[in-house]
Amino acid sequence: MLTVRTEVEYDPAATHPAIDCLFAHLPREIEQWWWSVLGFHLLGHPSRRFYVVVGPKSGGKSTVANALERCLGPYLRRPGDTALAPTRGRNAGLSPEMECFTTPVRLAIFDEVANLRVATPLLKRLSGDGGQTYRPLYQAERTERVTATVAFICNEGSEPHLQLRDEAMADRFRRLPYPTLPNPDPAMKDTVETKEFAQALLARLVARAAAATARVPPEEPDEVKQYTVERVLEDAGALGEFAKRIVPGEGLLTVAELWAAWCRHNGKTGNPDQIQEAGGISKRKLSGALREYLLGRFPAPKVTTVGGKRIRGWRGWKLQPVAHLQSEAEKFHPGEFFEIAEDDSQPPARREKAARWAQFLNGKGVISRKAAEAFLDSTGNPPSGRAQVDSATGDLFDDSSAEPRDKGESQGEAKRNANGAAGRGAA
Repeated sequence: MLTVRTEVEYDPAATHPAIDCLFAHLPREIEQWWWSVLGFHLLGHPSRRFYVVVGPKSGGKSTVANALERCLGPYLRRPGDTALAPTRGRNAGLSPEMECFTTPVRLAIFDEVANLRVATPLLKRLSGDGGQTYRPLYQAERTERVTATVAFICNEGSEPHLQLRDEAMADRFRRLPYPTLPNPDPAMKDTVETKEFAQALLARLVARAAAATARVPPEEPDEVKQYTVERVLEDAGALGEFAKRIVPGEGLLTVAELWAAWCRHNGKTGNPDQIQEAGGISKRKLSGALREYLLGRFPAPKVTTVGGKRIRGWRGWKLQPVAHLQSEAEKFHPGEFFEIAEDDSQPPARREKAARWAQFLNGKGVISRKAAEAFLDSTGNPPSGRAQVDSATGDLFDDSSAEPRDKGESQGEAKRNANGAAGRGAA
């Protein structure tokens, strides 16, 4: 007896000319990988993966989600916007929404949920091929195996808030660049709703699933790996900024050179041999921490002989020079506001203010740490949405009050020049 079905007639020979248009705008290697990813996860083994598809508005992302939903029926679900939100209390995590991640569901897609705040422990369980306990509506608690792979489809600047500083989260995370469709077809939205298209898409997905190996997800292309690493390093703070300087290159990067550069990065100018800890990381654990954030691209150091001396380091790697002298410790990232907002040890007023500032600053870059601390200690609220972050100082300025500025002049300079001119006029 069949208890679940897609309502789409399966025809392995079904084809449709629009099928190849779904991902044709992606680079060839990424396109083939993404088809393989969708087919592999129809097997129902999440295998420590969740995906974030990032692209501009009106790029065809939602059309793809609609096509998959029309094709897979109950095997694809769209959880509510708050399904993965952090919850507290005895019944935390027992929402009926958790049923969206268990059998028979294979794909759970969050489509254009702006700035979704995700509960890290919950997402790690869902992307770990383990069990999930939930409480169906008006029923007792149940524990079932997770069968759904989680995918977030989002516009640029509205990605979910993920704690990628957590090694396990970073290891599960895969980020897919999804560019704008070069020649969008206005009829595509209606095409994906037709029976013929759904049959052809189901035939393609089943063929990919049949060719997959259970529990062995497809290896992502280098471009996807790089795009993922860049996003992880954005959340890594000072260590992520430092890790961006470690790149393949000719020569030998020694452990001693790496530690000395890390000390300078954190403002420690003394003898590196006498410094045992910098930036909250010990000398012994630095290379391991960097390998975690670089997601396996950076190997473990090896002993090599140079000029008769045995030296530990990395052949084929180099450290790029510092692009600017401003330390990362002087900057304040929007993600740090979220950490304060979720810290129960912080005063409630400070946590509420941090949450408002984090939402405002998302997508606006970083501000100076001094300014951030002043915001949290003051009674003010975030400025209007017209405010901008000054690239030179990290301060905030409102476009409605800033005077026009010359080309090449930062907004902070324009504001200061305008104030200075007003002062001279008064004098």
